[in-house]
Amino acid sequence: MMKMDISRVDKLGRTTIPSSIRKTLGLREGDEVEWIVVNHEVMIRKRHKRDIQKIRDRIKELRSSAPKCFTAEEEGETMLGEGLREWSIAKLGLRE
Repeated sequence: MMKMDISRVDKLGRTTIPSSIRKTLGLREGDEVEWIVVNHEVMIRKRHKRDIQKIRDRIKELRSSAPKCFTAEEEGETMLGEGLREWSIAKLGLRE
């Protein structure tokens, strides 16, 4: 989907995001937007607030359900245990 609207930049560098674009992005007063420049073109997107605690909880949940060979640590580095190949083959439903 491609939308195009036009707005003007005032002498202070401000512009208004057209209402059709605000509706498409679900922008409301107080929301933050990110401006991204790629090859002399600008993209704008709604900035989503990230809840760090939710991210940490999700990582903890994933680690608790992952096979031990993916979560075992040795000298601060994640190591791939000996059972990785066998586990992968079984998980994929393949036989040698």
